[in-house]
Amino acid sequence: MIGIEVEYVGYASIAAVESADLPRLLINNSARETRVGDRLLVREEIKMKGTIYRPSLRKI
Repeated sequence: MIGIEVEYVGYASIAAVESADLPRLLINNSARETRVGDRLLVREEIKMKGTIYRPSLRKI
């Protein structure tokens, strides 16, 4: 194998853990058909600290 190609299929979340080896997934959305044999990658959750700056109102 020379390289790895990753294609976005969809987003799923763990619905239940039936055994240590076999969690049950709930597919939340998909961009294409999810097939047997598709491999999953863990998406890290990033929390961003956001600050909204509102401009002050100027009287002209």
